[in-house]
Amino acid sequence: MTLSIDTSPEILKISWYLGDDQNLTLRYIFNGTLFDTTGAGALFQIKENDTDSTSLLQLTRDSGITLYDTPIDIGGILYNVRIDVSSAQLINIGVGSFVADLQITDSLGKIKTPLRIEPLNITQDVSR
Repeated sequence: MTLSIDTSPEILKISWYLGDDQNLTLRYIFNGTLFDTTGAGALFQIKENDTDSTSLLQLTRDSGITLYDTPIDIGGILYNVRIDVSSAQLINIGVGSFVADLQITDSLGKIKTPLRIEPLNITQDVSR
């Protein structure tokens, strides 16, 4: 799935099948320009609810999250963030309704939350 985010946070409702590999490729715009990911960090978490102190899945830059310092071109549009969640990671989470968000820390240490997923529904696929 590809998505352009120019407001923070973009709130999505997403359904994923348990056991399928998933990815989100994002075009993150901040203050009217493509966000510069050089030197930035990233954190993506899935939790049962937003008040939980522990996450069911946590991804970081270069460990499930790719921040493209040189944006990638998909169909003439530049994208700068990709989140990859493997089928094994989804199986470990299980079926249910969850919340998730993506936080990006810029090179100056300022934290932004460009994406929130509520609900993130993980459903059993028919083929399993």
